Amino acid sequence: MWRKNRSPNGHYFRSNSNCIGVDLNRNFGYHWMENGASTNPCSETYAGPQQDSEPETIALQTFINQTSKHWDAYLTFHSYGQYWIYPWGFALHMPDDHLELVNSNQFCRSFQFKCFFLLLF
Repeated sequence: MWRKNRSPNGHYFRSNSNCIGVDLNRNFGYHWMENGASTNPCSETYAGPQQDSEPETIALQTFINQTSKHWDAYLTFHSYGQYWIYPWGFALHMPDDHLELVNSNQFCRSFQFKCFFLLLF
């Protein structure tokens, strides 16, 4: 299953790569390239040539920054594995709001969604 956008990687930094795409989940600037991401443009986990380099990433961050005062949560569905994942894969410890996130997963399951709560390292 394809998990990256369709950006051609050859135009970045005069690269000769024929590989296509950036993993948008790993392109956001928050703790970019710290853990679980690749610098290899051919990798499924290629995080891009620099943080926030992709138009999709920029558009989503702009939308969130302009509208977030009007909502309480931002949820996405990880279609590749149908997981409930929160962005804490850069650290080797649980976030301060770990219990709140676990309770959110219980809420998800109450609606009979196929939800899995993962902390990715």
